[in-house]
Amino acid sequence: SAEPALISAQQSVKGIQKKQLDEMRALARPPENVRLTLEAVAVMLGERKLEWGEVRKMLQRSDFIASILDFDLDKLGDKQIKIVKEKYLSTENFNEDTVMRSSKACGPLFIWVNSQISYSEIFNKVEPLRAEVKQLQTDAEEAMIKKDQLDKEVKILEERIQGLKNDYAELIREV
Repeated sequence: SAEPALISAQQSVKGIQKKQLDEMRALARPPENVRLTLEAVAVMLGERKLEWGEVRKMLQRSDFIASILDFDLDKLGDKQIKIVKEKYLSTENFNEDTVMRSSKACGPLFIWVNSQISYSEIFNKVEPLRAEVKQLQTDAEEAMIKKDQLDKEVKILEERIQGLKNDYAELIREV
């Protein structure tokens, strides 16, 4: 399941210290893996500008870590997912190991990005199936109610037929 990976990723982000964020922010020219990771985070957090100067401002915000820990996956749009997958996660030699080697603080952020994208992809595949199952259950319940009504009508008709047969038999006897 992807959910434990999400929780684990959030826990590792909790461990990032302000000092580490300040060190990343102080970089005039960050290593490629650091830049890519932080840009991907910025995209997911809904930031519009991805230049390094803007990303540094994002790191400076007092609620930066909180915004990741409180991240609402429902607000992650298809466009953002596509950008993160195609522009960042599909980049060659851009993975947890290479990011960790570039920056211990950036590693958990990469893990967080990756787990959020994986979870949202699974969720987006499963959710329509859940809706379909719910609809099938509703349809089945409605069909059972209809069947019960038809069974009652059949029983009434059978009783009527039996009554008419009895009446007919009585008439024949009298004749």
